[in-house]
Amino acid sequence: MVVLALPLAGAAVAWVLMARIQPPPRSNQDSLERTLITAPIQRRVLRSHVVARGSVREIGRTEVNLAGDVGNLEGEPIYTGGLVAPGELLTSGTVLAEISGRPVMVIEGAVPMYRTLLVGSRGEDVRQLESYLAWAGFLGAGIDDLYDESTAGAVETFYRARGYEPVRAAVVDHVGATGIGRGERPPGSGHALVPRGELTFVSDLPRTVDASNARVGQAPSGVAFALRGVRVEVRAEVARRWMPVIGRGTRAELVGPEVGLQAVARVVDVVLRRSQVDQVMVRMVSAKRLRPWVRANVAVHFSFAVTEDRVLVAPVAALHTDEVGSTYVEVVRGGTSGDERISRVGVDLGLAADALVEVEPVSGELHAGDRVVVSVQ
Repeated sequence: MVVLALPLAGAAVAWVLMARIQPPPRSNQDSLERTLITAPIQRRVLRSHVVARGSVREIGRTEVNLAGDVGNLEGEPIYTGGLVAPGELLTSGTVLAEISGRPVMVIEGAVPMYRTLLVGSRGEDVRQLESYLAWAGFLGAGIDDLYDESTAGAVETFYRARGYEPVRAAVVDHVGATGIGRGERPPGSGHALVPRGELTFVSDLPRTVDASNARVGQAPSGVAFALRGVRVEVRAEVARRWMPVIGRGTRAELVGPEVGLQAVARVVDVVLRRSQVDQVMVRMVSAKRLRPWVRANVAVHFSFAVTEDRVLVAPVAALHTDEVGSTYVEVVRGGTSGDERISRVGVDLGLAADALVEVEPVSGELHAGDRVVVSVQ
């Protein structure tokens, strides 16, 4: 009996003590501000995007090496003047430099200058030369791959238009199996030619001179000029799982190393890296304003979905679902203690990004600035 009486007596004492302790009175409105965490509804453009790091590269940078003999050379070749300067724009027909008083000119073309061109020469390099001469108005006949007398006449006019005398093929005595007698001119002799060292072909003109190593009084050696690339390209690596949403044409915003500098690019290629099967390499062609960022590291924001206009957005944490599966947010109405209330507003959902989601009210009113419940403490 004593054993049974002890617990009963303790319980009775505890009941009396609990009955005497009363919680401090508080109203629901006073507790609302203390227990609810809210966030505002915003009106903004919403983008779903992936962020990566990218490197800015210059594609097609060209180094020009002035090699080969120039016409009428006496002594060792040296730069005597006419040097283009960094920042100068090169177009077809521009004189890059003078070597021993002879011009070295640039013309657009993919095939390099590897020989002297004269009457009888045939090939793609001849076609490149004739294409320029025809475009500049020096050659009226059809363009082909044969350097003939009409080509030689156009070359002569071209040189004189630049203020230089053309170099001509030597007139020599020729006796032998050709059937040409002594004192007669073989085919092509006496016509204007283009010495190998007086012309250089460069692709994708016009181009800008980026650096020059040529100096008056020095002998040509190594790289004479460096030309800027034809475009600036950004390369970034992203996880392979994003391949379905990042493709050709995907918009990318580039944030450079300096605060506030931004540019826009478009994805031109997505390549799976063999060395890292979980990553892909993305190539983008960017705006011209990125040229000062060459060799810099930039932040790349790939936008693969975007709302057409500014929309109402709410935090994902503010979304609730009722017993029938409808989605709603809880809006805190009123602005002073004692008159606040919570109302449900049913919403349809749209694009989601950055822990935010597009919402459109379907029952009740919802406006930018309204506070919605995101957590309860």
